[in-house]
Amino acid sequence: MSILGVKRKKEEASKPVAEPVVVSGRKEISGGTNPLLIKRPLVTEKTTALSRLNKYAFVVDKKASSREIKKNIESLYKVNVVSVNVINVRPKKKRLGRSVGKIPGYKKAVLTLKSGQTIDILPH
Repeated sequence: MSILGVKRKKEEASKPVAEPVVVSGRKEISGGTNPLLIKRPLVTEKTTALSRLNKYAFVVDKKASSREIKKNIESLYKVNVVSVNVINVRPKKKRLGRSVGKIPGYKKAVLTLKSGQTIDILPH
């Protein structure tokens, strides 16, 4: 039995093993982008006014960094991102009678695009 175990170890050692890239504690999917990082575009009156200034808002994963967000938006929408501003929205307490509940917080990213480029968030 030990001879077979040694042969298996030699066979495993001879095969090259490609290790995934780990960025901020998470493994990246091939191509360096994670499609689950960007949850949804944030559409409010304020963000639609910002779109005139070439700025767009997205709800993103709480563990996402600015670099990861920039890389994902550039690959998903094929645009050039100039800057990324990240805001952590705190959870809010809500009451209904005597019971107290909580609306969970989220992370919001406001992206500034290169002039002349747009993202079509709302379908026509």
